[in-house]
Amino acid sequence: MKALFSVLLFWFLHVFPILSLLTPVTQNAEAETHMEKQWQGAGTTLSLEEVIIGRCYNYIRVVNPSVGEKNCSQIWEAFKDAFIFKDPCKVLPKDYEPFIRLTVHDVPLNKSLFWENSQLLVRRYADNTKRMMPLDGTLMGWLAEGLAWCGHPGGTGMNYKSCPTTDECEHNPAESFWRIASEAYAKLAAGVIHVMLNGSVSDGAYPVNGFFAKFELTNLIKDNILNIQIWVMDEIEGPDNESCGSKTIKLLETTLQEDGFQYTCTDNYKPVRLLQCVDFPTHHDCLCAHPLLQLSFLPSQAHLPVLFILSTSPRQPVAQSLQSQLHLCSILHSFPANFVVKFRKVSVGSDHSATAGADISFKAH
Repeated sequence: MKALFSVLLFWFLHVFPILSLLTPVTQNAEAETHMEKQWQGAGTTLSLEEVIIGRCYNYIRVVNPSVGEKNCSQIWEAFKDAFIFKDPCKVLPKDYEPFIRLTVHDVPLNKSLFWENSQLLVRRYADNTKRMMPLDGTLMGWLAEGLAWCGHPGGTGMNYKSCPTTDECEHNPAESFWRIASEAYAKLAAGVIHVMLNGSVSDGAYPVNGFFAKFELTNLIKDNILNIQIWVMDEIEGPDNESCGSKTIKLLETTLQEDGFQYTCTDNYKPVRLLQCVDFPTHHDCLCAHPLLQLSFLPSQAHLPVLFILSTSPRQPVAQSLQSQLHLCSILHSFPANFVVKFRKVSVGSDHSATAGADISFKAH
């Protein structure tokens, strides 16, 4: 018994204290090894604090003063506390709840714009909240858009070398942020809301695992929504892989019907299409569809076409030079349905003489 007691006493006095010291060291070493891993994503944006605070003041003072006063320093602290010094694979959406509460504000009626695979086009069309207010047009989205961030166990508490992607770990700081921000944004949508999808992508214009399907559509408050307008936009020079009523768009339409939403679907919504055509003014997708108009009114170096618009009463011509096919298209579509427009091409020579061609009739529609 004395021998057994001596052994136990030795373990209690000498071995257990050593093991208790080694265990946290081993755990910390494993954690630091995890933290020091070279991830596939970009590291934390340099001067992150200054960037976010600067964006905050720019938003509330210049971009959208209607949101009122916001404490930008407090907003930064709430954002930072969600991930700083933390394992970059263990940041949850709920960690950003204080940040969301500090930044949330109303989205104007009829100005919500959701999207998949069309971010740049959405941003151009939204025009810094003047036309629409997508998620990155709200304060919470404006502050984080295009930035990278994640934690580190030492130093400043941030990893400036690399951050994990969603393929590497689901609960990384950026993924968790955009999930809770998307949910919060969807709950603010009211009136007529808009969804811009890319009809040229090969893996589905409406991805069922995308942010819109998983975090936004499921958080819309039905009683606040009058109608959902779906815009399926093909890329200029891109394929027409999906259209309204087909493939994944059909799946979205079925989902909306089952959920009791009123909706419309439009292929290549004209105002957005015209914006796309700014960069492709001579592409055939950006020209008027009427072949006679394409043939007769293409500008050349030697001649500028003159357009005569003749109404039945009064029959007074209105002349206007056409500098592009897009200009002509916009004029034609401004007329009421079934309004007959007549065009007469007049070539003006260097001696100022004019030669009239045959009239071309076109019925607006």
